[in-house]
Amino acid sequence: MVSTSSLVLVSVAMAVATVLQQTTAHTVMLSPVPVFPPNEYDKNSPVAEMEIDKLPGGAGASGYNADRIVSAIQATEGKTLRALIRKNAKAKFDIDCGKTVLTGPKQQVPNEIDFPWGHIGPCEAWCDDTRIFYDDNCRGNNVGRIKVDKSKCTNTKRLQVMYVGVHSVPNYEVYANCVALSGSGTGGGSSGNDGDDDTSPATPASTPKVSPAPAATQKPAATQKPAATQKPAATQKPAPTQKPAPTNPATEAPYPPGTVAPPGGNTGGGKHCGVTSDLNQWCTANCGMGFCPESHCKQC
Repeated sequence: MVSTSSLVLVSVAMAVATVLQQTTAHTVMLSPVPVFPPNEYDKNSPVAEMEIDKLPGGAGASGYNADRIVSAIQATEGKTLRALIRKNAKAKFDIDCGKTVLTGPKQQVPNEIDFPWGHIGPCEAWCDDTRIFYDDNCRGNNVGRIKVDKSKCTNTKRLQVMYVGVHSVPNYEVYANCVALSGSGTGGGSSGNDGDDDTSPATPASTPKVSPAPAATQKPAATQKPAATQKPAATQKPAPTQKPAPTNPATEAPYPPGTVAPPGGNTGGGKHCGVTSDLNQWCTANCGMGFCPESHCKQC
C-alpha cells in the first residue's frame, strides 16, 4: 500500500521537475556579451510579459504556439516583434533592453549573434532602428546563431536582440538584451606631431652649453650622507604584521559566491540541497553562469 506521505513526495518532485524545465530554459545572450548592473545575478529572467487574450489578431489560433503571436505581429502597425512588444508588454525592466545597460565598453558589430532560444516563439534583432533578422519560431526552426549583415549596421550605436516564449499561458514571456556598438570614427592625423619634431632639434643645441655648469652642483653629492637614514630600516620590524595575512586566505571562499559552480564532485544548491537531484543539477548549472544568489550556490 502506498502511503500518503509517499504520494506527497512524488507530487512535489513532479512539480519541481516542471519548474526546472521552465526555469532552465531561461536564457541570456552569450555573444556579443551584454553588460549588466553590478551584483546582478538574475540575468536570464523574462523582462516583460504580454497577456495573450489582449493581443490583436489570432482568431482561432491556439495561444500555446507560435501561430498566435505571429498573427498578432501581422496585426500590429509596423508588423515587427519589437512594435508588438512596445505596444502590449507589461515591462518589469527596460522595454527594449531588459536589465542590460549601455554604459559599458562599446563593441564592434559582431559577425554573428549567439542568443540561445530557450522557448518556442519568434525572435528578432535590430541595429538601432534597422531590423537585421526575424524568424517566426527561432527554437522550433532551429535557427541557432544569427549571421549579421554588417552593411545594415553601419554607424549604429545599439544592437538589440529579443525573443518571446509562447510556452506560458495566459502570458507570453519576453526576453531582451542589448549591447552598445562603437559606431564609426577616425583618429586625428599625425602631421601636427611631425611639425613639432621638426622644431625640436633647435632646443637641444643650446642645452649642452648649460649642462657643464651643473657639474659643479655635483657637490650636493655629499648629501648622500642621509644614507645613514637607512637606520630606519629597523622599522622593518612591522614586517611581523604580515602574520595576520594567512588569516585572510583562510576566510576566503573557495570560489566567488554566486558566480561559479561549486568545486568538487558535489552539486550546488545551498538550502535547496537534497530536494531532488534535478534541482541540485539546476543550481549547479545556473551558479556556473552567475544567475543565482550566494545562498543557492553553496556546496551541498
